[in-house]
Amino acid sequence: MEGYFAGMVDNDYFGVLAVFCFFVGVAGLIPGVREKRLYKVLNFICVMAVPIMFVIGVYYLTHSSV
Repeated sequence: MEGYFAGMVDNDYFGVLAVFCFFVGVAGLIPGVREKRLYKVLNFICVMAVPIMFVIGVYYLTHSSV
């Protein structure tokens, strides 16, 4: 079961995250969009996604019987 979830996350999550962050980055090239609160929230999500995944992975590895 762990292998299934690992493969699913690897195939779907990172691709969607990359496309999402790409569009957020391209939207940031427009000065009017950069000033909006929604853009700032989406940008924060993109920036914090990798550190959050790291913390979850460290927690899982330290509390798992792998």
